Amino acid sequence: MTLKVQRRTVLIAFLFLLLSFAWLRPGAAQPGLPYWTEIQQGGAVPAPLWDGASAYDPSRGLFYVFGGRANAGMMAYTESTNRWTTVAATPPSCFLLNLPTWRSKLVMADSQFVRVFNPTTQIWETPIPLPALAAAQGWTTAVAGAAGDLYLIGWAGGSTSIYKWVFN
Repeated sequence: MTLKVQRRTVLIAFLFLLLSFAWLRPGAAQPGLPYWTEIQQGGAVPAPLWDGASAYDPSRGLFYVFGGRANAGMMAYTESTNRWTTVAATPPSCFLLNLPTWRSKLVMADSQFVRVFNPTTQIWETPIPLPALAAAQGWTTAVAGAAGDLYLIGWAGGSTSIYKWVFN
């Protein structure tokens, strides 16, 4: 087989391979495979958030978004009504966070405090000071545990610390 024939064979095989994957288009529904579909939102839609914070409240079926580089106000999306509403509470300045749900409240850790949003009262409660690790040049994140405990994971000076706080 000449070099020219070998190149044509490889080219034809490559084109066949590409065509065999043509049905795998992003967003296209395929039987038995998961896919993304856009939800057409009702009402006023929040402005785009650059590096915004987000949370989901499973007991109420609400998504919350806020903060980001523009420090946007807090808005809630209700799955059942497909509507956005403005939350009157002023959120703390933050970005790039996903807040866990802990004891039916949303929690976040910044460099100094654990901050708790109560969806029932629609207010941010009194901040709880973090352990000494937070004062160092570290990063802290809050994680809700299965037994109702709240964990803080922090990184500072090349080491990792985990704190377990149980609020009764």
